[in-house]
Amino acid sequence: MYQPEPGIIELISQFIESPHDPALRERVDELCAADPDIAAYTESRLLDWLQKGSAVVAVPTAPVAPVAQSATESKQKLVWAAVLTAVIAVGLAIYFMLRTGTQLQVYRNTGKQCVTIPLIKPNSITLNKGATVAYNDKLKGDPAVKMLGGDMYIEVDRPRPLTIQLDEQTVMLTKKGAFNIHKSAGIIQVVTIKGSATVIQDEVKEWPLKPKMQVKRQPHQQIIQSSVKSLSALAWKTGVLNFKDIPLSEVLDGINSYHNVDIIIPPSASRLNKRMITADFTGLSLTEVINHLRKILKLPVVKERPGKFYITLK
Repeated sequence: MYQPEPGIIELISQFIESPHDPALRERVDELCAADPDIAAYTESRLLDWLQKGSAVVAVPTAPVAPVAQSATESKQKLVWAAVLTAVIAVGLAIYFMLRTGTQLQVYRNTGKQCVTIPLIKPNSITLNKGATVAYNDKLKGDPAVKMLGGDMYIEVDRPRPLTIQLDEQTVMLTKKGAFNIHKSAGIIQVVTIKGSATVIQDEVKEWPLKPKMQVKRQPHQQIIQSSVKSLSALAWKTGVLNFKDIPLSEVLDGINSYHNVDIIIPPSASRLNKRMITADFTGLSLTEVINHLRKILKLPVVKERPGKFYITLK
């Protein structure tokens, strides 16, 4: 079978794991439209996923606003998109039925505002625009909620532990509390607002969570647990981007969630994570935020691709 270059294979693998990521979707769409072999390869990977049932894939359940296409884009791109959506949608429904024994509804917030999903009272889920979740409205099943992508605020009050699946290796158990959960191709993050929870990785490693504590995990990495000085990760919900003596890592959490981007600090610049920042980004556009960061840090903030930036020391 045709094999693309290793970089393209890795990109397609990331897309299958996180198709909610608009930047990944755009890049894969472009590759498939430009090369029939890549389109066929991607389709075969999706079909293989369905046969093996080895991954969870997020898909929208409501129509997504169409994007204007140029005259140079081929008809094959439309065929590819239709096949992709149909294959994943059917596969996802079957997967959840077989895996959990309880039907989970898949919902993607395609609107321009946050959306609150009522569950059995007094529990609720609030999704940021573009976020995707699978859930049982009676909170039955194990798991009863699967975080598929974007930002979610969930409030839980149950007599028995509720299981929230973060990824294939990681779940969170809680009876009572409020939590902000962020998931993208590059990171999973849980911040405890109130209450308590336990995050379990690979069924053996446990991390207890209490208010103003968080866990973060990058792909194929161990979970990192820490306390937080602010609730900046909730900026998408609160609209607050005013920081006073807050670590840069938390400032970026807020900016990223509010503007739905990824501004990252690479390992080579990890010492910047704890740099304390006092600044107000409220009401600024993304371009203004980037320029303000450059001015404050006196460092380059480099655009890697649409929606993704990194801060470098040089």
